[in-house]
Amino acid sequence: MRNYISYDSENGILFVHKGFSKGEKFKGNIDVWGLVLDLSNKGKIVGLEIINATEYLKDSDIDKKILENLSDIVLNISQSYRAIALSLIFETNVFV
Repeated sequence: MRNYISYDSENGILFVHKGFSKGEKFKGNIDVWGLVLDLSNKGKIVGLEIINATEYLKDSDIDKKILENLSDIVLNISQSYRAIALSLIFETNVFV
């Protein structure tokens, strides 16, 4: 399944959503260090918002030009009772 992605350049918010499996729907979200994690009724993280994305991602050399030209983001999520690991792979048409 392809992720839904959007970048609001005016407000600096990057949004990535993996979609829901059968019988799954939005339950709520958790705010953590400038990230908003969207949770499903099955307890899974299904989406991610990065507030002030250019500032948050600058140490990874992800800038506004890249965010405005995204073709996809691969969002990998591993979660257990005590930990959450997130990785993002950015696909863009911009060469740096």
